[in-house]
Amino acid sequence: MLSAISAIPAHPLLVHLPVVGIPAAALLASIAVFLQSPRFGRFRVATTGVAIIALISIFPARMSGGELLA
Repeated sequence: MLSAISAIPAHPLLVHLPVVGIPAAALLASIAVFLQSPRFGRFRVATTGVAIIALISIFPARMSGGELLA
């Protein structure tokens, strides 16, 4: 699938999305719990977006890791 990005192995680049995104989503979710005001509705949408992107980015990182291992 994706083995290199600009002659750099793709796995080290792709693995940073879930490594940074999952803790960021957890931090944003924790903040959203404490800021339960109607004006922070956009903040909850951003939290959901970060969580979804982090979840989806696990699969390309795992696939590129398998290619790097081979």
